[in-house]
Amino acid sequence: MNREVQEIKLRVNIDRPTYDGKVRDAAGILENGNRVRMRMQFRGRELAHVELGMELGEMKRTLAKLAMVEQEPTMVGKSVLMTLVPLPKGPAL
Repeated sequence: MNREVQEIKLRVNIDRPTYDGKVRDAAGILENGNRVRMRMQFRGRELAHVELGMELGEMKRTLAKLAMVEQEPTMVGKSVLMTLVPLPKGPAL
């Protein structure tokens, strides 16, 4: 099976309604059987607070029922990346 990897971009200073929308988008992608790459982008002085990028851990906990982590949150350039893969579906009854 060839599955797509779809990317969702976030910023450090994201507000709660936008964050919740991004979580819903990620859940929809995972339910379709595709992988999700979460990218938290940093600009300028935001790079001094990279620990805020580990907020992706909160998203990981939120989506734990739908996905498992393929790549833990890691700093790549000016972004923190995390990849989630959908959990295998159980046998159909």
